[in-house]
Amino acid sequence: MAQADDASTSTSYRIWQTDADWNDWDKNKVSLVGNNGGIELSRAVSGAYETYGEATYKFSPGGMNYWKKATLDQSGSSLRTGDYAWIANYKKDYVTQFNLKENSIQEEFRVGVDPSRTAVGFNDSVWVANRTDYVDCPSDPRCSEPDFIERQNTVSHIVPGRTPGTGKVYTKKIIASDVGLNSSFLRGLRSISVDSQNRVWVSMYRGGDYGAADQNHAKLIVFDGNSFDNDNPVVTPIATVDLYNIGLSAPYGSVFDYNFQNIYIISSSSGVYKISVDSVINGTGLDFKYYDVADGMGAYGINNDENGDIWIAGLYTGRGGGKIFRIDHYSGNLQSFPADWSASTVGLPDGACDYVYKNVTTCRPRQVAVHDGKIFASLLKPSGVIAIADILGSGDSTSLGNFSFRKNDNYSTSELGEGIGFDSSGNIWQVNEHHFVKFDKSSNYQSPAGNSYQATTKGGAFYTYSDFIGNALANLLGVVEYSDNNINWYGDIASVPPSENLFIKIKLRGDGSFSPIIKSLKIEYSSEENPTVYIEKWTLKDKRISGTFQPGETIAVMLKVSTTEDKNVNVKIRDYLPPNVNQISIVDQTNRTGLQNYCGLSPNTLMISSNALNKTSDYVEWDNATIDKQDRYLCYTFEVPGQSDYLNRPGVSGGEASREKSPPKNDVFQVRAEVFLPLSNRILASSNNYIMIKGYSWATTEPTEALGSFPINDDDLAFSFTSALFEDPITSENKSLSGNPSYIYKRGLGSSSRGGTLLSLPVRMTNGNGDTLLSMEPFYLLYNPAFYIFGNIFSGSSSLSTVFDFNSKSNAVSSGQYNSSDKLNAAAALYNYFFDRDSVMFWDKDNKNNPQMQDNIRRILGSDIACNMSGYGISNLSGNNLYLGNQDCNIQQATTNQVWPSGRVWYFRPISDVHLGATIWETGTIIIDFSGNPTAKSVYIETRNNNFQNNSKLGLIVLNGNVVFTKDAERFDGLVFVPGSSNSDSGKIIFEEDGEPIKIHGSLVANQVQFAKRKNGGRYSVAIYSDSGILNTRLPGFERLMDIIFSNR
Repeated sequence: MAQADDASTSTSYRIWQTDADWNDWDKNKVSLVGNNGGIELSRAVSGAYETYGEATYKFSPGGMNYWKKATLDQSGSSLRTGDYAWIANYKKDYVTQFNLKENSIQEEFRVGVDPSRTAVGFNDSVWVANRTDYVDCPSDPRCSEPDFIERQNTVSHIVPGRTPGTGKVYTKKIIASDVGLNSSFLRGLRSISVDSQNRVWVSMYRGGDYGAADQNHAKLIVFDGNSFDNDNPVVTPIATVDLYNIGLSAPYGSVFDYNFQNIYIISSSSGVYKISVDSVINGTGLDFKYYDVADGMGAYGINNDENGDIWIAGLYTGRGGGKIFRIDHYSGNLQSFPADWSASTVGLPDGACDYVYKNVTTCRPRQVAVHDGKIFASLLKPSGVIAIADILGSGDSTSLGNFSFRKNDNYSTSELGEGIGFDSSGNIWQVNEHHFVKFDKSSNYQSPAGNSYQATTKGGAFYTYSDFIGNALANLLGVVEYSDNNINWYGDIASVPPSENLFIKIKLRGDGSFSPIIKSLKIEYSSEENPTVYIEKWTLKDKRISGTFQPGETIAVMLKVSTTEDKNVNVKIRDYLPPNVNQISIVDQTNRTGLQNYCGLSPNTLMISSNALNKTSDYVEWDNATIDKQDRYLCYTFEVPGQSDYLNRPGVSGGEASREKSPPKNDVFQVRAEVFLPLSNRILASSNNYIMIKGYSWATTEPTEALGSFPINDDDLAFSFTSALFEDPITSENKSLSGNPSYIYKRGLGSSSRGGTLLSLPVRMTNGNGDTLLSMEPFYLLYNPAFYIFGNIFSGSSSLSTVFDFNSKSNAVSSGQYNSSDKLNAAAALYNYFFDRDSVMFWDKDNKNNPQMQDNIRRILGSDIACNMSGYGISNLSGNNLYLGNQDCNIQQATTNQVWPSGRVWYFRPISDVHLGATIWETGTIIIDFSGNPTAKSVYIETRNNNFQNNSKLGLIVLNGNVVFTKDAERFDGLVFVPGSSNSDSGKIIFEEDGEPIKIHGSLVANQVQFAKRKNGGRYSVAIYSDSGILNTRLPGFERLMDIIFSNR
């Protein structure tokens, strides 16, 4: 029975919030706030903050992990912002800079026509969207101002000075065709937001060129705020998006979410649109999602919080009125909170929370702000009234407590309430039509009459409910990215592939006057536990266990799976098929008669429950299979290909005097069964099974000269079994464990044999110290590494500290000395490695045949077939064409006549590493001789899938060095011989970790092969097939090598 460590998952979390937690992070221009306050940008000697810094951390909780959710607390960030408020006076075309520390007007700036929405950006500046469409010409005196047309349909950037009167205002057209246009065409600029790269996002009701077919289409325009402050009359867009095409016709306000991944635009005529920032900037087609907020026209004000979640105020009763909405940045789900507004309205002035629509009485929130674990709502009327509720829970489990209310003693039933925000002390500020009202945190947000301020000297009226203090940008300036490999980074932690490690990078941005503060970071993840899963497989003929079958017979397969866990475990079970099977039939698990007839199972047998089944030409697979501590079974049947299926194969015809064209001999196929985790496809356990499909009888074969008249020995493959012995780590007692063996394939000797014999392979499993943990006794000691089959056939720990050693009679893929450099860890067995017989061969550094090979190479180099390339630029082996059969010793030149059918020999003696990534043409051998170098050098093979042209074949002999298949290597056709030298650290073939899937047609012969986990190509990560066409080519320099190998059979 085969077993492997698996993982079912348990949810855990890790939170960083104390100084001790943050001390473990690598910080660049980032420092501790102190007193467990989190991290912030470092301060320069002058006292100013750095403008950018990073903190990084490698989180390794152990095992394979699924990264689920990140919660970032930046609640301290806004305490470093909010020294000024920017209040738009839409009737006078001014914006007031109001000093929130001194409760007084700092300065008033004249901007474009009809200012409304604002977005506080970097360096204490503010961006203003000038609506233009709330001016009644010609009665409004502004219409006769000389710059009125010039200031229409514009964006203004206010850059305040250090003292009043020293600031500047830059106002520009947003559409190029508007410059010089003397028209009353009003675009209705509304939403405006600034991202972390100082890009400005502004949208308008009518964004097409005046007179064009799309002039009335709502559009979103993005431009670079860093290049705005100049005399150019119009902005240069980075991107322009036609919002009309996605159904957005009246953009009203906007805000960004977590990590600035998406911009949310609220529409006064529909709902809320979530639009991917990348899709806008890259122009790859708009990636958006629509949220229908209370049948449209229910949404009014929009804001974010320090977690990057989105909050929306529903204004109109019956269409969202009386409601507050929340969009979770992680799940993307919309929540609505129809809170009982009337629960605490006692004592409120008349007109508050008494709006009636369709017999429903409610308050009407116009804008919301989130701070310090509470939500604050600015009510439409009367002015000077806000509602406060605690935010309970988190994520999609968020809820709101009952609202309580605060009113300014100078409230007015004739004014309307508008925007809301909070300052650096946590005080709440509300914009009303004619007053600016403060609700003091220190007094539980009470607001005496003296807290109502006249915030303009120009008269007019205020209208803003966007970001007028700077909360929206500051909430998000701590950006977090995540990676599973420190190379590919994701803004959303849920997008990170399952991995053992999570790399975290926090990016902080500021303008020197303040810093974002990361108060805490919480990572939620699911980790794999380590239960043990067992799988056992039998192949049956007529309800009897068998490993040998005739063409056309029906094979029944029975699988038994269990776990040691005390709970149910959901897994995926896959059983591999031999090629070209017919009539796969899954036995109904409730059909006890069928189970009895095919698999011999009794009526009381427990079956595996699975609600999904996949059948392909390669395997049968059960998804979402539930197993437990009891033995549970699966049963199915398939038909072995018949004789006609073999005869109809391309290139096969009876009677031809060719061994390759003769009818098939016995074939042995690996038909392993595996248990996977459903999501990560990590192998939990595998059962190693082989079956033999017998070839045609001698009577059906026409004798040929190639086969001669020898009798045919038909071999049967018995159903094998191996005993595993191990020492109990607790009691130190020797125990035995039965299980399916690992195998080698020993082909029959000479032409007198039709088939072969499958033998169990002796395996020793050790820990990181080389101590034996598990040994398997073989049935036979006959072992020849030339017929070694390896890959995905072992069960055991997937821990990288546990290694597999293979040894028998001093021959193995590793050197057999069991030192740390010679061990193959379990990753080589568990991650889609496939090795054919003859494909991986061991060559000891002290091999008795070394002198013969040395003589053979010297003989080849002394013949006219060899080209001495000692003066050739070795770098030319990468990135060029190599013509191995060139008759003029010019490896980069093609020739029409290939004088040497088996190719030439090209001899190089480099003094540095060699990179081989050229396109290979024709056939030949390259000898790389590193003799004379003080340290062993390497040949780095970088060939891709298209590098071997027209069936070209390359023989590669590396003397006194090593061969490395790099991460980029995908294909190699030919033979590689790396004998090594006992006097140097050479003779290795190494596969680089995390590389591309690689397929090798040919054979590898070396003193040591070091495998590593590579990417999964679907069917394999590394596949090495002993191509008979290559083995029989007799590449120059390899003749003696192949004779030596084949003579040892």
